[in-house]
Amino acid sequence: MDKLPSPFYTATILSSGVMTLRTETTLLGARVKYIGTSCLDPRQALISDDGSVKSYPTIAGLVVPYAADPLNMVAMNLATSLIVNPEAHNFFVMGHSDCRGMKILMAKLRDNITPPPQLAGYYDAMFSGEETFYQTLLFGLRLTVERNDESGLVLRALTKLMVLKSSEHLLGYLVGPNNESVAELIDMQNVSAFNLVPVYNRMESGEVHFFDPESDSFVVPQELTNTWAERFSGDSVQRSERIREVLKRGQINFAQMIYSGDYSRLGRTE
Repeated sequence: MDKLPSPFYTATILSSGVMTLRTETTLLGARVKYIGTSCLDPRQALISDDGSVKSYPTIAGLVVPYAADPLNMVAMNLATSLIVNPEAHNFFVMGHSDCRGMKILMAKLRDNITPPPQLAGYYDAMFSGEETFYQTLLFGLRLTVERNDESGLVLRALTKLMVLKSSEHLLGYLVGPNNESVAELIDMQNVSAFNLVPVYNRMESGEVHFFDPESDSFVVPQELTNTWAERFSGDSVQRSERIREVLKRGQINFAQMIYSGDYSRLGRTE
């Protein structure tokens, strides 16, 4: 799918989203505090008794680049929230252990197994316009076959890498009234406490791990060195670039695990 044909079309969608969010927020008593995406796996369903969480599930929790899916609902609602209430924002991209969607992606990349037709195009879209990243990842995963790495460790590293990549993709969506990206809106709206948190849910134990911007790893909440809001609060000038730098550094770390076969940084609570 090509990019949207005009800024006017983008603005029309955004205006509709603003009205929807305002209505929803009014009905819920302004209880929606966390907006994000998670896997379609029913075990991963995010339901909050108080209505504070709004999740838009995707295959394996992946967010493809804007060029592949310009109508991504997570990005639209993220941008809407930035405009409606620029005081505090909490957005998440959540992956989980034992994810069938991620297993299919790993089989495609690592073992050259063709995915079901309805998924093949979606996984290709994940790497739209990122040929270098795709080829690098492909080469690294093929090395894990030669080394006979434990599949569970490889899957964890790949899942966390894709959560970070999806978070980065989310920042690139063009959703502003003048075709601004989500990243540009973060800076333009002078957002005081922006949180875009990559999350990994370990299904076996029920632990939820958050990506820590200081240590570049996924940790349990009590081990967070500081929150994203604390790290990126204050002057909004180029805040989005600092967030992107952290996400890219995390991706490099997890890619290096895959290349080296040293999975010790996956976390002691794994």
